[in-house]
Amino acid sequence: MKKALSIIAVLALVAVLGVALVACVPSDPDKAVANLKEAGYITTVAKASDGIGVQYGLEAAYGKGCIATVGGTYVSTGGGGMINLVYFDSVENAKAYWDTIKDNEVDEGWKAARSGKVVYAGTEAAVKAVG
Repeated sequence: MKKALSIIAVLALVAVLGVALVACVPSDPDKAVANLKEAGYITTVAKASDGIGVQYGLEAAYGKGCIATVGGTYVSTGGGGMINLVYFDSVENAKAYWDTIKDNEVDEGWKAARSGKVVYAGTEAAVKAVG
């Protein structure tokens, strides 16, 4: 009985840690930019609130309710890769966009997912850096 409880406790801990690792993308574009810059990434930002959304066609490119995009590229030797985050005004709009792209294939070592109002894709190292 004690052995079974120990196994269940370990499995529960692994599940909790797995959720914590997956839900690491900042819900604020400015925080994502700060995290990427701190990790040595060069970033690009387009925000609808800055009037840039109209110029770059955020909604045309990403769908209804897109409020910002953040891109990060690691330019130093040793890798790190790149990431693109697309921020939406609601979970529903993020989910609608995710549903249109989730079946696209990603390269090995890349991750694509939705976390709340954010849809992102990038190398594993970049996803870790943004969190």
